[in-house]
Amino acid sequence: MDEYIYGVARIRALEAQLFTDSDIDSLVEAEDYESALQFLRDKGWGDNNSDDTLANILKTENKKIKKILDDVIEDKKDREILMVDYDYHNLKAAMKRVYTSAPVDGDSIYLEGEIDSDKLEEIVTNSDFSLLPKDMADAAQEASDQFLKNGDVQMIDVIIDKALLERIKTIGEESDNDLIKDYADTKIGLVDIKIAIRASQSGKDSTFAKQAMTSCKMVGKDALANAVDGGFDAVCDYLESIGLKDIADAAKKSKSYFECVCDNKMIEKIKTQKYESFSIGPILAYALARENEIKTVNIILSGKLNGFDKDFIRERVRDMYE
Repeated sequence: MDEYIYGVARIRALEAQLFTDSDIDSLVEAEDYESALQFLRDKGWGDNNSDDTLANILKTENKKIKKILDDVIEDKKDREILMVDYDYHNLKAAMKRVYTSAPVDGDSIYLEGEIDSDKLEEIVTNSDFSLLPKDMADAAQEASDQFLKNGDVQMIDVIIDKALLERIKTIGEESDNDLIKDYADTKIGLVDIKIAIRASQSGKDSTFAKQAMTSCKMVGKDALANAVDGGFDAVCDYLESIGLKDIADAAKKSKSYFECVCDNKMIEKIKTQKYESFSIGPILAYALARENEIKTVNIILSGKLNGFDKDFIRERVRDMYE
């Protein structure tokens, strides 16, 4: 894709500003929460407001990702694999905000998606889901019907999350870009594994797991779901049998370490884009690397704010894109 030569050149310059593992270690070693916050400001995070909160700094950095994508990718379809997560997240947030009486700060629950959050709230309020893309509209209607029928907010998450994975699968299958294909399949596989582990630990059976999972190449959906009936150890045995012993071992250690290993698996996948120059791959990889960076910073500073020790925080730190 020759149209991305300029964009990739710009991304190469921006990659130099990404945090390294050394930077993250320095952040972990910061004396306290305020020192860590100042470290971020010194690195150019936020909008140069010395009174900015962590939440505002992270929101500003997410906006910067969107701005870069707006600048270097003209066709929104080319970046859908990145933005679809945000849009489906925002749909869930809008439905919960409209359907429940719990006070929610809209500025904090919405991410920088393609669909305006105010528009989403209006659509949900009026039940005018036809204004959404068809896949999203169908999921929203089903989630709405289920909530109005039984009042179970969790069903909104279940239905919208499944629809998101199906959309990601379609994007991957229809793309001619290897990174998008691999990213989509890996993301689905990791979510399927998380579903199986949670199901096996909470007394759910294989029928539930199959309904929640989405088929992919990374894992055998039916085999993984069937392992749920044998309990957590059976799920881990299956993961080991298909070469995912690192994930199984992480799951046995702790939930937080398991989440960390899963995220690191994704970062390892996208690092191949460091050697590409003529496709959209490096641009997408940079955006994913920034998301990973922001998530890691949030984990570290939240840990410091809550008084956790450095070893506890370090176990949750993700690998950087370097």
